[in-house]
Amino acid sequence: MMKLTRRSFLISCSSVVPAVPLLLAGNSHALARKANKSKTTTKDEWTAISKEEWMAEVLKKRRTAHSKSKQTPIDRGMAASKDPLFFGGFRDPWYYLTRPISWSPNPDQVNFQKVEVPLGFVTDLASIPQIFYSLLPRDGEYAYAAIIHDYLYWTQDRPRTVSDEILKFSMEDFKVSSWKIQAIYTAVRILGEDAWNENARLKTGGERRILKSFPPTAQVNWTDWKQQSDVFSD
Repeated sequence: MMKLTRRSFLISCSSVVPAVPLLLAGNSHALARKANKSKTTTKDEWTAISKEEWMAEVLKKRRTAHSKSKQTPIDRGMAASKDPLFFGGFRDPWYYLTRPISWSPNPDQVNFQKVEVPLGFVTDLASIPQIFYSLLPRDGEYAYAAIIHDYLYWTQDRPRTVSDEILKFSMEDFKVSSWKIQAIYTAVRILGEDAWNENARLKTGGERRILKSFPPTAQVNWTDWKQQSDVFSD
């Protein structure tokens, strides 16, 4: 589990979208005070909180704030994420597209380019830690956007900041609740760098993610199937 100090946490918050940093900073102090009250906590642990813990607190606060206000989902007049979503699954929590999908920028998103995710792309859908499942299930209404985002994080053909913005835009296309959009977007901005770097490392090591041959049954694990070099098209 990744750890960060209160100081580095507050610094990282300064790069997040407006209105969120103060909320996150408040959570960091509350969690730190909670850790300080534990007699079994070591000195180093007193000044460290897990990213999963404070994101859980953020989700709770965002959901509570949303429930107290009436917010209308953003409607841009057309759906830029409009393809049907079909995929198969491995025995472990990995999936592959059985039809391609795409995202196209809306008229007011002129600085963004179209994304086309090919048939056979392997994804874990939304990479959400188990601690958040009650609020944000892995296969929620943002699954389409998550696959687009997974593909961008794998190909890395545009900056990470742009990839994260496209994730947000695609969730808006699906009219996902604003508190969920803000929570997920905040999470990828702060936590996404590790996944981005890990993907770069895996690609350098020869891992591939676009299948031309699918497993014969759902009993096959992705960890086993990817060992066969002749099943990939990339």
